Amino acid sequence: ITSFSGDATHQVTYTQNEVTGFNRAFDFLGDPFSQYTPNLYYAAANPVVIKNNKIQSTQFGVTVRKDPASTNTGSPAIVNNNSFKGIPTGGYAISNMGVGANTDASCNYLDTPLVQPTGNVTFLPKLNSGFDTAPGTKGFQPAAGTCVLPVLNITQNTSYATIQAAVTAATANDIIQVGAGTYNERVAVDKAITIQGDTLYARGSIVMDGAGLSGTGSGILLNNGIQHVTIKNLTIKNYAGSGPNTNAGIRGVSNHNLTIRSVDIKNNTGGAGIFLGGPINNVWIDSAIVSNHNASAGAARGIVIWDNLKSNIKIENSVVSNNNCCGIELQDGTASGVIIRNNTISGVDNAIGVVGLQAGSGANIIENNNITITGGRFGIEIKNPNGNGIDNDTADGAIIVRNNTVTLASTTDARDVAGIAVMRRGWQPGNVNVPTGVVVKGNTVSGFVQPTNSTGFGIVMEGINHKVLNNIVNGNDIGIQRQSGNLPYTANANVDGDQANVADAYFGRGNSPVSCSIEVTGNTPNVVTDVMYNGNKMVKNVNSGLPFCTISAAVADVATVNGHVLEVKGVDAFDETVSVNKSLTIKGVGATRPLVNFTGVLASGAKPSLFTVSAQNVTIDSLEMRVDLSKIVSAILTDGNAANLHVAKNKILAYRSANTQAMGYAFRNAININGSGGNAPGINQITSGFDGIVVKSNEIGSASGSPFPGEWRSGVSSDLCGVIVGGNTAAEGNTITSINHNVIVRFQNAGGTLIKNNTFNGGGVQYAEPNANGGSVTIEQNTFNYQLGTLLSGLVRLQNNVSNKAVSVKNNTFAGHNWYISMENFKNVTIDGNTFTPAAAAAAFRHITVNTKLLASTPLASIVRQTIDATIINNTFNGSAAATNGKGIAFYNHWNDGGAQLGNFIVGQAGAANTFNDGITNYIFIDSLNGLASNNLGTAYPEYTSANAAASQTAYWTKDINGINNLYAASTGGTPKAYSAMNFTERYNYLAGHIFDKADNVNIGRVIFSTPVHNITHPSDYASIQEAIDAAVTLDGDIIVADSGLYREHLNITKNNLVIRGTNAGVSGNNVTRANEAILSALPTSVTLGLINLPSGKTVTIDGFTIANAEQIIANTSGNNALTMKNNIIRDITSAQNTSGHNFYWQGGSLTLDSNKVVFSGLNTDNNGGKSHFFIAGGTMSAKGNTFSSSALVTPTAGTTARPVMFNLTSTLNGANINNNVFDGFGLGMLIAAQASNLDIANNDFRNGVEASSSTYGAAIAFFQE
Repeated sequence: ITSFSGDATHQVTYTQNEVTGFNRAFDFLGDPFSQYTPNLYYAAANPVVIKNNKIQSTQFGVTVRKDPASTNTGSPAIVNNNSFKGIPTGGYAISNMGVGANTDASCNYLDTPLVQPTGNVTFLPKLNSGFDTAPGTKGFQPAAGTCVLPVLNITQNTSYATIQAAVTAATANDIIQVGAGTYNERVAVDKAITIQGDTLYARGSIVMDGAGLSGTGSGILLNNGIQHVTIKNLTIKNYAGSGPNTNAGIRGVSNHNLTIRSVDIKNNTGGAGIFLGGPINNVWIDSAIVSNHNASAGAARGIVIWDNLKSNIKIENSVVSNNNCCGIELQDGTASGVIIRNNTISGVDNAIGVVGLQAGSGANIIENNNITITGGRFGIEIKNPNGNGIDNDTADGAIIVRNNTVTLASTTDARDVAGIAVMRRGWQPGNVNVPTGVVVKGNTVSGFVQPTNSTGFGIVMEGINHKVLNNIVNGNDIGIQRQSGNLPYTANANVDGDQANVADAYFGRGNSPVSCSIEVTGNTPNVVTDVMYNGNKMVKNVNSGLPFCTISAAVADVATVNGHVLEVKGVDAFDETVSVNKSLTIKGVGATRPLVNFTGVLASGAKPSLFTVSAQNVTIDSLEMRVDLSKIVSAILTDGNAANLHVAKNKILAYRSANTQAMGYAFRNAININGSGGNAPGINQITSGFDGIVVKSNEIGSASGSPFPGEWRSGVSSDLCGVIVGGNTAAEGNTITSINHNVIVRFQNAGGTLIKNNTFNGGGVQYAEPNANGGSVTIEQNTFNYQLGTLLSGLVRLQNNVSNKAVSVKNNTFAGHNWYISMENFKNVTIDGNTFTPAAAAAAFRHITVNTKLLASTPLASIVRQTIDATIINNTFNGSAAATNGKGIAFYNHWNDGGAQLGNFIVGQAGAANTFNDGITNYIFIDSLNGLASNNLGTAYPEYTSANAAASQTAYWTKDINGINNLYAASTGGTPKAYSAMNFTERYNYLAGHIFDKADNVNIGRVIFSTPVHNITHPSDYASIQEAIDAAVTLDGDIIVADSGLYREHLNITKNNLVIRGTNAGVSGNNVTRANEAILSALPTSVTLGLINLPSGKTVTIDGFTIANAEQIIANTSGNNALTMKNNIIRDITSAQNTSGHNFYWQGGSLTLDSNKVVFSGLNTDNNGGKSHFFIAGGTMSAKGNTFSSSALVTPTAGTTARPVMFNLTSTLNGANINNNVFDGFGLGMLIAAQASNLDIANNDFRNGVEASSSTYGAAIAFFQE
């Protein structure tokens, strides 16, 4: 270009040209190639106008030159409204190479950054669009309104020369786009806004430069609380600050929803690169380059977010280097949802430091960072974390440090150095006191070597519930260290550990008081150094989120309050005793139950139990508790009101580490509820009791392999309280092995008791002395399987039911022992549906015993006697082939001092029969011990000695027991059947032989199998003839009928004019076709007594019986009676050993014998007394149609005077009709006194008489003189 306007009225214009592909488009003279000098631009000349041209793909667009000698101070060119596209690298669009004013190059479109070799060009405003509005016309025609200043509000389409002007004029949520150039200004942001460099220009082309600005300040200052700000594509440099936490390249406080991307922040003195203050949420820093922040005003950090809660923080893909103090830090306060990844950091003191990571906004992940420490100490510091220990990117509260490369290149500091350190440091309120829950995995840490007294650590872990997995830790002094206990330390206070250069084992920068549950697995090498490490275990308060290394610490923590849940886990034992004084759930978690095992020395005043519970609503769940009985005595002990204590899914095992016992036997109870001083040491017993105790799904017993055996007195012992042991499902049942009893419930005074679905391998259940306020008791569906050797008590002991509580023992299975249920001075109990099987090959056993006596040392004077009773139904009683003294149900009266009180006993009911199988000596046994001191019965009842039972007097058990509604084995190995289904032999031989009752001893009660005796005058039924006679409903003159069967009883005729009929009433005793006899038989122990006692003035008829097995039929002692015996068979009448010596002794009144068959099976043996079978000493008699015989008549010894006499009619007889009788087998048929009168003896048949001796001749009838 050579032309110019020579005066004010002329001007040269280049317009609507298109230049493509040239080296130069518009070039003023004076370039080195033309060899012309630039134009002399005269003072009056006008500049050349270059407009509306399209310049594309040229190396140099417009080059402006003028002769330095020109007197015109303006530019010789005006360049407007042109389009410059495709200017290659090294070229330029417009350049002013002359001298003088700037060339006006405004309102051009440039698609590449400008290159200005020399001179000044004013590019602003510029076209923001290269759109040609007339593409069919040559040149370039820009759209209206597209020529703007460099800072453009693209939301409002307004432009500004400075960023601050644009921000000031903007409204909320506007987008400010900054064009290429340098902006020498500070910017304050007071609204939600986006400030972004124009992406048309290369990174570094848009620069905020603080050089030369007066005073100090930040490059971009975000006013406090301004949210939703985005800053990107800028360079911010050379700002001077007054302090690293006061000023920064970008600074703000509580600026939520902040994005900083693709910024270069560098060379800011006296300040940080990026400083943000909390609380703050949702910050994204991406692709930043932050470098060269010095210590001129204090320790400067590259990127730091300080104070309070920082949530949803993401810092990624950035380069942070050569910052005086630290690289990336989240300092003081807490943080959640933090992502720091894919950054390259070269650090001085540390590369990454974060404080207070926790849950609330998701996982916290520090990953894939490449860290090199030069001159400093730490790669990654995780301070006061409160994580959950979960290796899961989606888990809220996860803290994961993974896949980072951390290298110590050099250090100038003599103190400890570490690649990755998880520690307690700089505690503030809101931080946990103990670091928790960090996963460190897949990192490579190397070079941390310290030649001084201090140490280089690859990875250091303090606190609880961490994982160190699959890291490479080569070339460090110590690869991995777990530690606690460094000093100084003050809980919950900002007291840091001593990090001075000293020769100790600690990583001095941390001072966690405890460390535990830190998993170290799969590392290379997987070598770990432990310093005061508390083991692989932990307790976590689920509610507060706080972790602990001991259960005691978790309970005692001030943040642990009522209702909290403490989760216990780990493979190492919790070696402690725990006082639970808050309403807590203490629950083991993990594949195996955590172990609690105290091995220390019990502190003075401490309770001798693993857990002492003094609060209500406590749950202890899923733990293994090992109790060293040489040190303590219980797993769980209550002290005060512990209502609603739940103990579930625990394994509680006793052992002894030494051959001693910590306390006496009575104290050794696995779970001891509200005990007294006699069985629970030093506790506060609640005398009113409390309710809600649940013990379920536990295993209680003895540990195997114990140095010395340890055995419990009881599994569960409860005084005064309601308790549930087990539950309604099999899974809720406990398995308990203990000596005395598995469960002891005494003095119940609150709530009920349920003992259900348990397996008891020891002494079973004791339920004793309930109080008035207690509830009912159910012992149901348990398995009693005694396995501990000799035990001198029943497996269910029911004692002293003074408050008449309803007790149900139902559907239990008993085996392995010789005594199962013992009712002792007890009433109101139902025993229903149980199965009893004695121990294998047991000879002596008792399935159920009922006793008036308490088998305990309690003095009799303090015992309230009960009217005892029971309902025993639906049970199955099994036997033993070896049984010689086995009892199904046994009744004892061993406390008769002052008189026993025997109530109603139901043994079987219609539709609820008990089943007695074979192999039981006595299905039902009624005791006959009388007048003995029960404490001297040690041989028969060794349990009395074992129980140190108080002395008392025994007496007969006189209460009858109704046994009709049961099934009994009626033959060896036979199937049990009802009494009504048995034949005579089964009833009276086999069954009777398996019952011990009045038939065996006249003084005791009967076992009643039927009510075969009927008063047909006043209809009513009875079990015995005597019961029918004595019944109040029976009156003089009534008729009593007995069904067929055996009646072992002696009749006392207390009513007058009774008629007592057997099944063959009216059928002669001599009739050979008689069947189904009603048999009246003497009691075996009372054969010498009169079978029938007829008091004075009584009249009775006995008709149609078989009368057997007696020595004396009747012993009449008065003369005012009337007895008629007809149609009877009288047999098996043995030798009379009674006082009278006669089988039939009649002293007066009216005697009638009619159609009877009488067979005597023995002789009278009083050779000198003239004893007779019938001795008629007075009154009148009639004997007609009878047969009298003797089946054992022999000749007496020679020289004796014995006279075996059938009838002896004495001188006082006042008349007799003896007609049509048969006398068969006798020494003397009749011996008649000469003084007897009114005798009619005719038509009798005397057979088979025996000669008595040479001196006493046998005769049919012999008379003698009295």
